Amino acid sequence: MSPQTAFVIGAALGLSGTIVNTIVQLVNSKRAKEAEERKHYRELLFKVGFDWWKYEQESSGVPRFPLEEYLVRMDTFYAMFVEDDADEQKTKKKYATLKLFLEERSKRLARSHDSNLPPT
Repeated sequence: MSPQTAFVIGAALGLSGTIVNTIVQLVNSKRAKEAEERKHYRELLFKVGFDWWKYEQESSGVPRFPLEEYLVRMDTFYAMFVEDDADEQKTKKKYATLKLFLEERSKRLARSHDSNLPPT
C-alpha cells in the first residue's frame, strides 16, 4: 500500500468518525432539550395546579378538593396538549374520562367525610 493510499484511507476514517460523533452529539442534544422542556412544562403545570388549589381553598374558606385532584387534572391537560396526534375527539374523550374520574373520587371523599362526622 502506498503512503498516499494509506493517507487517504486514514483521512477518510478520521472524517467519518468525526461525522458519526457529530450526529450522535446532535441527537443527544435534541433529546436533552426535549427532556428539559418536558420537565419545565411539568413544573409549570404543578405550580399552576397548586396555585389553583390554593386559590380555591382560600376563596371558599372550606376545603373543597384534595390537592391530588388538581395535580391529576393538570397532568391530564399536559398530556392532552403535548401529544403529536391530538385532535378534538381524543381531547374530548380524555377530558370526559378525567371528569368521570374526578367525580367518582369526589363522591368517595364526600362519603368518607360524611361517615367521619359526629352524629347529630
